[in-house]
Amino acid sequence: MKIQIAIKTAFLAAGVLMVTGCGSSGRHIPAATASETRRTPAQVQPHPMPPLVDNDGRTSLRTLLQTAVRVSPRVLAAGESLLAWRAQRPFVTRLPDPMVMVGWAAEEVRTRTGDQKLVLGVSQRIPWPSKLLLRGAISDIRAEQAQVKAYATGRDVLTDVSVAYFELAYGEEALLIANDAIRAWQRIVALAADGGQAASGVRLPELTRAETELALAEYDAQVLRELITTQQEVVRAEVGVSSGIQLGRSVMTLPPALTMDLEELRQIMWAHSQELLIANLHVREAELNQDTAALRSYPDFSIGGRMMLTDSRTDADPLYNGNDPFMVELGMSLPIWLGANSAARNEAFHRTAAMAHNRDAVRMKLRSRLTKSYWRVLNTQRLVRLHEKTLLPQAEEAMRVAHTLLTEDFTSLLGVIETTIAWQHFRTAHWRAVVDGAQAVSQLERILGTPLSTTTEGEKR
Repeated sequence: MKIQIAIKTAFLAAGVLMVTGCGSSGRHIPAATASETRRTPAQVQPHPMPPLVDNDGRTSLRTLLQTAVRVSPRVLAAGESLLAWRAQRPFVTRLPDPMVMVGWAAEEVRTRTGDQKLVLGVSQRIPWPSKLLLRGAISDIRAEQAQVKAYATGRDVLTDVSVAYFELAYGEEALLIANDAIRAWQRIVALAADGGQAASGVRLPELTRAETELALAEYDAQVLRELITTQQEVVRAEVGVSSGIQLGRSVMTLPPALTMDLEELRQIMWAHSQELLIANLHVREAELNQDTAALRSYPDFSIGGRMMLTDSRTDADPLYNGNDPFMVELGMSLPIWLGANSAARNEAFHRTAAMAHNRDAVRMKLRSRLTKSYWRVLNTQRLVRLHEKTLLPQAEEAMRVAHTLLTEDFTSLLGVIETTIAWQHFRTAHWRAVVDGAQAVSQLERILGTPLSTTTEGEKR
């Protein structure tokens, strides 16, 4: 009796395996090993850390961007998320797991062929075919969303690294300007000290003014040194490297002047913006969910088999004594809850409408952000030209004239002080405008979703 039950159980197990095999996608997917399923992110081998200092002892933006793409945790997380969504399709498109059933009678059922004690069965539910197809399509849409989000994450990382790097370049150049100003004020203070005392021994205002400006320049230099140290840590964090990684002096990379008008930029944005692509994919996913809700009124099917284990009778010898009957079962669900099905369709319809409105809102928001970013780029370019063509040349000419007059008449020392203040201010403001322009172009490219053009390295400072 026990051998008979074991054989019949093995038969049913083979049937379960056959049903499971029929429900697979047709591709062999190897099972994960125990070590793979228990692997934690900390056990993932890190990328080798490339040097961040170039052969000339400096750190270029290109080097930082290439490193960020390889080691940034944000980029790596987006890539793993993409792989996770891509791995989902075989799971969501599979048939439901088959059911194995075992039943026994509290009291044996006596039949003509023997007593029935145990019932073994197996069944497989089969959804309406279109439901599985829609699940696969939705999974593909979500994987595509993850791919666009991964690209957007990489875009954001590169933009953030660029903005932080340009800010570091501003601090380094501003420190050079401040040191030049300190040396200039030291010479002026020394000159004022020689002739800056009245006959009564009272200090003249020029000496006090020069000493004040020297103290301010020294304060600015100290603040800028601290700013550089802080900004270097910001750059390391945006790239995704540890605090111990050494950075060389920055090499300012300036983008070319913007020559396209606003309408041309809008067309580029409509074609490449990741935010708009994701919004369109959300609408498409909502439409597929709406189609799925419409299939709630379609039935699901089931197929299975049942075997009744029967003992042989000793008090009679009927035909088929002790045989185990086997039955094939077919089933169909009855989607009779019309109110619930209608509610699901209404929900899917309104969610689709909401996603469509959200897409329109994204378009309007992008249009507003592009307009403001475009104005900022144009304004910084005009400001740079104003300094380079007018303000800086005038300040340098005023410095030359003031120093010429100083050799003839000491009373022109006040003019030297005023022109030195203007010269320092315009040099710093010019470099601030240059950096603001580079950062504005980076932010503009973030909105567009694609680089405007290949950046060209400017003068090494």
